Amino acid sequence: TLSGTTAVCYVGNVSNTAWAYAAAACGSDSKSVNTSFALTTVTPAMTITHSHVPAAPENAGPVIYTITVNNTSMATIIDIRLVDTLTAIITFNTENHSDPRMAGLAFNQSGTVLSWNGALILGPSQTATVQVFGTTALCHTGPISNTAWANASSACSSVQAKGIDGGY
Repeated sequence: TLSGTTAVCYVGNVSNTAWAYAAAACGSDSKSVNTSFALTTVTPAMTITHSHVPAAPENAGPVIYTITVNNTSMATIIDIRLVDTLTAIITFNTENHSDPRMAGLAFNQSGTVLSWNGALILGPSQTATVQVFGTTALCHTGPISNTAWANASSACSSVQAKGIDGGY
């Protein structure tokens, strides 16, 4: 028995040939057997859900956005950049990314652009959530919408996704 580990991001056919040779006083013989298999890379895939509470925020009232990244692939996500751009109608108060798996993420704010960047180990079917706490403007009338975007990487490739809060 021969065992081994394939390269992490190799895509293609892998083959192995075993050879045997035997010799005796009256002659010799050799035989071989080949086996092969195909390797494909597991590419990452994700979705983002984006929601807010309360369902109908009031002027000058609080609003909480919840952004959840869902790993929908068999690949493990190892790095992420998540961006949420608030409208000028929302005043940013604070954020929460307290899930222990998110300890490697750095939070940055530049005006209304919020981002979380860094290491995140997110296995297949796992989710990670951030929350944004804000206050609505005093005298705004009309709809408000919010979109979050993410770029995530596995050991072999990357993927992008966005989530849109339908507004209120």
